[in-house]
Amino acid sequence: MRILIFILTALACIATSAQNATTDTIKSTELNEIIVHGEKPHVKSKDGIMVVDLVSIVKDKPVTNIFEALSFLPGITNNDGSIGLSGASSVTVILNGELTDMPVNSIYQLLYTIPVSRLKNVEIMYTAPAKYHADGAVINIVLKTPNPIDGLMAEARIGYNQAHYASYGSALSATYAVKNWTFDINYNLSKSNIWNNEHSYSNHLYNGIRTMIDEDSRRSNYSLSNIIYASTGYNFSSKSNIKLTYSGQITSDIGAKSNTFSNLGNYINNIKYLSPICYHYVVLRYSSPFGMTISGNYTNFQENRTQHLFTLPTRTDIAIASNRQQINCYHIYIDQVHDINDWQLGYGIEYQHSDDHSSQNYELPTQPGFNGTTKENVADAYISI
Repeated sequence: MRILIFILTALACIATSAQNATTDTIKSTELNEIIVHGEKPHVKSKDGIMVVDLVSIVKDKPVTNIFEALSFLPGITNNDGSIGLSGASSVTVILNGELTDMPVNSIYQLLYTIPVSRLKNVEIMYTAPAKYHADGAVINIVLKTPNPIDGLMAEARIGYNQAHYASYGSALSATYAVKNWTFDINYNLSKSNIWNNEHSYSNHLYNGIRTMIDEDSRRSNYSLSNIIYASTGYNFSSKSNIKLTYSGQITSDIGAKSNTFSNLGNYINNIKYLSPICYHYVVLRYSSPFGMTISGNYTNFQENRTQHLFTLPTRTDIAIASNRQQINCYHIYIDQVHDINDWQLGYGIEYQHSDDHSSQNYELPTQPGFNGTTKENVADAYISI
C-alpha cells in the first residue's frame, strides 16, 4: 500500500513539472528578394596571353564562320581581307596551338569554312613563346574538342551571291567522338564567277608633251574550289594524345580574262590553267604526358598555267608563255617543357627541307626561259625560361 501511494505521488509531481515547462518558439522573418548578378568576362589574361571569349562577343552578331568572327576581336584590323593586330608589325594565325606551313590565304579560306559554333576561344599573344615556332605576334584559334556525350554533331550551310554573274557555295561540318577517338571534318565547295569594269582617264606628261589616255578595262575570272579539313585523334590520357590532320584545296575549272580598250590600242589577256591547282598539307602530332611534343608535316603544291596576250581587231600575238611550279616541303620539330615550381623551362629543335621546282617557257617573244629547282634546308634550336 505504501509503495502504491509513493508511485502515485511521483506521477503527480512529474505532471506538475511538465505543465510548468516553457515551450521553445522559432520566430521567422520574411526577407526581401535577393538577386545575384554574374557576368563572364570577355577577355582574361593568363601568363601573358589574352584569352578572348569570342563566342560570347559574336553571339548576337551576323556571323556564320570563324573568319568573319575574327573581325570582332579586340585590336584586330582588316586590311583588304588581311588580318592585322594593332601594335604588331605582323601576325601569325595558328590553329589549336599548332604551327602550320599553310599559306596565309589558305588559312583564311579554311577558317571561312569552319562554323563559329566550333569555336572555343581565341588566344592573342604579342610575343609568342618559343614553343609556337613563330616570330612576333600570334593569334591562336582554339576549337572545341568533340565529346562522346554529344555523339554526332553536324552542320550544313549553303550560300548564293548574285552580282554581274552568279556565285554559290556550300559547306558541311561534322564532329564525332567515341571512347578515346575524336573525328572532325569540314568540307566546302564553291563556284565563283567574278566580273568588274573600270574606266579611267589619265593625263601623262612626257618630254614636254601631254597625252590623254582613256582606258576601259573589263576583267572576269571563274573557278571551282574544294576545301577539305579532316582530323582524327586518340587520347591516351588527359595529357597525352596523338592527332593526324589533313588540309587540302583543289581548285579546278579556272580561268581569267582581261579586256582593255583605250585610245592607245585594244588588248586581250587570257590566263588558263592546264590542270587543277592542288594544295595538300598533312601533319602528325604527338603530345606526351611528360611535356614533350613531336610533330612532323608535309606540304605539296602544284600549278600549271598559260598566258596569251594579243591585240584587237587584228589578233596580233604579243606574248605567249607557260608557267609551272611544284613545291614539296618537310618539317619536323621536337619541344620539351618542364614545370619547376613557379618557373617553366622549355627547349626544342626543328628541321625543314623544301624543294621548289619552277619553270617558265616563252613561245613569244623569243627569249630564254628557265627551268630549275631551289632546295633549302633550315635547322633551328631554342631554349626558354
